[in-house]
Amino acid sequence: MKNRLLAGVLRLFCCPLLCCLLAQHASAETWVWAWDRNEDLRWLPDKLGVAYFAVQMDARGGSLTLLPRRPVLRVPPARALLPVLHIEAFHAAHPPTMDAQTVTLWANKLADTINRLGASSVQIDFEARASQRQFYRDVLLALREKLPSGFKLSITALASWCGDPAWLAALPVDEIVPMYFRMGPAERDLWRQRLLNPEQLPKVCRGAAGLSIDELHALSEQSPKLPALSQDGRSIYLFAPKAWRPSMLADFVEIAPGSLIPSR
Repeated sequence: MKNRLLAGVLRLFCCPLLCCLLAQHASAETWVWAWDRNEDLRWLPDKLGVAYFAVQMDARGGSLTLLPRRPVLRVPPARALLPVLHIEAFHAAHPPTMDAQTVTLWANKLADTINRLGASSVQIDFEARASQRQFYRDVLLALREKLPSGFKLSITALASWCGDPAWLAALPVDEIVPMYFRMGPAERDLWRQRLLNPEQLPKVCRGAAGLSIDELHALSEQSPKLPALSQDGRSIYLFAPKAWRPSMLADFVEIAPGSLIPSR
């Protein structure tokens, strides 16, 4: 399994993605996002999964160009891994075409990338604009038809998408991860309040949450409910604006003692 998976990754990337890839099954409750930079996570506490930037897909007109990960990623052995496929489709001079032919192109490219990764789960990161939402739904529907039974499909979501639960509920995905960071003041206060009071969220947005490590102190000062985030069944994804270091999670444990960071 290890050799087959590593060979698949190298065939796709042809780059120094140097991971101890012993476990590809995504089965963690708390994850760190390892973004598009060198990351050495061999110190990571047990039971934390790694959702890693695997490839960027640039959409221009009717094309979709793959830019595989180049920075080095090192993770502990036997660690849950979740490849993240990041889509950029905001080139002002070359807006993406949104027709049936392009839906098929995107779905085929995504499915082919997943097959090359040898993954049983992936996360798609695409901040679709309002005008792109129907197109994105069509792509996900076409992609789902190409995936094997039991495949877990996760997507990130702007927190504001939770204001349109009917659209989210119509997406053929297994997990939606609202990102509660990098928002303007008014939007930030609204969605942080709902994050900390999940009964105020539509059901489709209650299963997971994305948080940025550099905004957690402000969030913890806002409410004592922060330590309960992972105790209500939600999966937690943690983002860092720079390369991860052990001290970042040490600070996090002080904010949410014993809750989000499983003990070794």
